[in-house]
Amino acid sequence: MNLNPSSGQQASFLPEDYVKSKGQHRANVLMLLLFGAVSIGTIGAFMLMYKEKVELSNEVRQVRTDFEAETTKIDQLRALEAQRIEILERAEVVTAIIERVPRSVLTAEIARAMPQGVALTELDLVGERVRVTAKPKVDADKTRSVRGVQAAKKGTEEQKVLPPRFNHTITLTGLAALNNDVADYLAALKDSPLFTNVELQYINQTTIDDTELRKFRIVMGLRETPDVAMVAEAHETSLLDEQAVFGVTVTDTETE
Repeated sequence: MNLNPSSGQQASFLPEDYVKSKGQHRANVLMLLLFGAVSIGTIGAFMLMYKEKVELSNEVRQVRTDFEAETTKIDQLRALEAQRIEILERAEVVTAIIERVPRSVLTAEIARAMPQGVALTELDLVGERVRVTAKPKVDADKTRSVRGVQAAKKGTEEQKVLPPRFNHTITLTGLAALNNDVADYLAALKDSPLFTNVELQYINQTTIDDTELRKFRIVMGLRETPDVAMVAEAHETSLLDEQAVFGVTVTDTETE
């Protein structure tokens, strides 16, 4: 106990051990409060982070589910697209077997474009098949695996069936009274939706039964995809029915 009045401090009647133990007790309480506050903050931060982690996991799981659903839809669309392509290819093969332009309509269009004063003596139609190398048909599911790639390298895939294609060449040989008649006939054939690459090979002067005529030859091709519906004036007929034709010879051949 300090009772010295000259020390400048207020005299205390409490024991020094009691004062020290009370200060220590206050310090311990303060430390406990700080520790509790830090612990609560740490636990709160952990709970917040755990909640965000759970929400993030749920979002990832939902995204994965949506992705798998969209992948399934994409696979279904690919399958439908493959079926559509296969159907179109089959339809193209069937269409290639059937004549795109009936021969009667073809001869009718040639006759329709013929002006007065022009007659045909020969018609030659030659169809040459176009050779196209088919690419191997590879299954998309098999190519995703290593064995599928190895099988593709070995050439064991199914060969794609391509429709037959033909290049048709038409040669017209005839007689005309005037050069202008041949020019008009050439222009009419060029305007037809059935023919392409119409060219005049030659035009020569000739005499038949003391009559001066012009002998000509026109070579043209048949369009690969002609539109018969555009030939509104071409009715099915035969060149042999035309009065302006002198004993026309019609030749129709196809070569491989």
